[in-house]
Amino acid sequence: MTKVNLPGQNVPITLPSGGVNPVWFEKLNNLARLLDPKDEYDFPVLKEGGNEVLTVIGGKTLTGGFVHQEYDNGTPTNGSTITINPSNGLKQKITNNVAGFTIAATTECGDVELRIINGSSAGTITRSGFNYNLPGGDSLDTTDTHQFVMFIYGWGAAGADYLIRKRQA
Repeated sequence: MTKVNLPGQNVPITLPSGGVNPVWFEKLNNLARLLDPKDEYDFPVLKEGGNEVLTVIGGKTLTGGFVHQEYDNGTPTNGSTITINPSNGLKQKITNNVAGFTIAATTECGDVELRIINGSSAGTITRSGFNYNLPGGDSLDTTDTHQFVMFIYGWGAAGADYLIRKRQA
């Protein structure tokens, strides 16, 4: 890991080996420009292992926050296996409109809020490789237009857990 400071701001930045979603990199780049009172700061492309990476650390308070862009995993093909990775962002969605597919556990460290949208041909979604289905969750169904959120908690080498909650009464 490498630590750098934003010029004139003394804001610690750590460059992790795992990488960060390019959307986050662009938002942090824009934030760095806003922090520069002279508006002359051009945030450098920070890379580790050939990948653009950037995370802010140091107990700082972010006011205003970020607007998430929901990453669309599309509609998997029947019988396929898809891995939902945190590197695609916190907010993600997938459409269930085939007879069945599998969601595999991520090996990345990070969390995902996966919105599952049932289509008219929704089928069975199985889960594979997860360590634990956290208690208190709901069951998936195949009713057209029903939606669910699958909270995926990735622990890297320690595995991944999940919890499913329905979005309808």
